[in-house]
Amino acid sequence: RSVYRLHERLVSIRTEYNLRLKSGAPATATVTAVTAVTAAAQRRPEPDEAPLRYLQELLAWVEENQRRVAAAEWGADLPTVETHLGAHRGLHRAIEEFRAKVERARADEVRARRVLGVLGNSSKSRLRHLESLHGFVSAATKELLWLSEREEEEVAFDWSHNNAAMAAKKESYS
Repeated sequence: RSVYRLHERLVSIRTEYNLRLKSGAPATATVTAVTAVTAAAQRRPEPDEAPLRYLQELLAWVEENQRRVAAAEWGADLPTVETHLGAHRGLHRAIEEFRAKVERARADEVRARRVLGVLGNSSKSRLRHLESLHGFVSAATKELLWLSEREEEEVAFDWSHNNAAMAAKKESYS
């Protein structure tokens, strides 16, 4: 996501730079934008806020380009019209690439939801099986501990005929 975001910002900055370069406007905003992208890349957002910030950046990109298209001049002579035409072709290409990426993201979202449903079911099943296994292993461990204690008692018991507790032991076995 970070790489995708940076790529989109790079495309946006490149488009803005080309527009400003062809129109003769200063490119100081581009330098500021590059600095902002670098600072954003160095600070890692919280996992919960990253998707929201990403969507906000995408919407801001769309709104900025909508303003740019609405405010763009047409030109009064052939050279300025050609300049505007070239700049707008670049912007239009970026917009169409963005549209294609949004469509791919929609398809990926549908696939991700389907796969996530399968993953959720698999996870639920594994959780149930692990809980069942845990119950069995816990009960078996208790039985083994009890057996181990009994074994220690039997091994430590004095089995000679001189032992006064021998009669009680024989009665316990019967």
